[in-house]
Amino acid sequence: MEGKYNFLSTISMDKKRKIEIMSCTGCGFCKEGCPVFEQTGIESSSGKGKILLAYGLLQGDIIEDESVTRAFYECSLCKKCETRCPSLIDIPLIISSMRKHIGYLPQHEQLIQNINTSNNPFGETYEAPVLNKNSTLGYFPGCFLNLREKNIKKATLSVLKKLGYKPHVLNTSCCNAPLERIGARITSPKRDYGYINTLLFSCPACLYMFKKNTYKKIQLSHITEFILQKKPIFTPWKKKVIYHDPCYLGRWLGIYDAPRQVLQNIPGLELVEFTDTRESAQCCGSEVEFRTAFPLLAEKMGKKVLREAKKKNALLVTASPHCSYHLKKLGGHPLDILEIVDNCLPLK
Repeated sequence: MEGKYNFLSTISMDKKRKIEIMSCTGCGFCKEGCPVFEQTGIESSSGKGKILLAYGLLQGDIIEDESVTRAFYECSLCKKCETRCPSLIDIPLIISSMRKHIGYLPQHEQLIQNINTSNNPFGETYEAPVLNKNSTLGYFPGCFLNLREKNIKKATLSVLKKLGYKPHVLNTSCCNAPLERIGARITSPKRDYGYINTLLFSCPACLYMFKKNTYKKIQLSHITEFILQKKPIFTPWKKKVIYHDPCYLGRWLGIYDAPRQVLQNIPGLELVEFTDTRESAQCCGSEVEFRTAFPLLAEKMGKKVLREAKKKNALLVTASPHCSYHLKKLGGHPLDILEIVDNCLPLK
């Protein structure tokens, strides 16, 4: 990788990111709660370690090699380090910026190819017709709901029907969130939004990507925000549940209250919390590019979430198809919040 050395020393990172790198005091507070550092104990696994690596590359003191590349990808971009940083450094965005200028991991090559050729990270073909094209309410399921967590898509459409809506369902290509996190080149797909003025999402990663790139006149919302606004009357459901904050819905999008308020509006439901919750919530390691490259780390992170839910004798509930799919693969039995809402929302 010698050919990249001089290029990295003059990397085209924006001025703010470079200033933030220079502002790191090396205090190490970002290590506290970092789910990857907690498992490895290696300095380069922490936010501090990655900032020091970025500084070394930009100064020309470090030559990029396989270990450096691996260090920048050994991070789920959960954003928890940023909540601990007293200097208010946006560590995940610095890591993302560096990823755009270093080589990919071998495990990512197939993922990138799949998205570029099949429009989903699984490399699978599927046909999901666009529905209700004249509706002003839109719904973007994303590839995970079309190909893996189909139950969440089914529950969401059922809930919307019970609320009196037939949304324009955009059954189109991947939102490109995995490419964004890897640092690969993204070609934004053309989508026909028809008459949509409000677009709903079950997947927080999709919502985040659309908020970054979509036509600004469309209102973008997570499905729990929309349900909360409609103030539905639920039937009782006497269960004890524990809510897991997905990293993208929580720390990236700042949506903490809507899912909890929806659950608390269900009569008989008892909501308990994890020890680390909201801004401090534990990352379960579910994002596809992270668990593809670091399956053992992702397994350990996910099982930590499952252990606490079991210890508190509560049904695990989340609001992300990525989290739901990953935790099921680890032997858990999580429910997506929309499955509960659908169960407790009677037909009109």
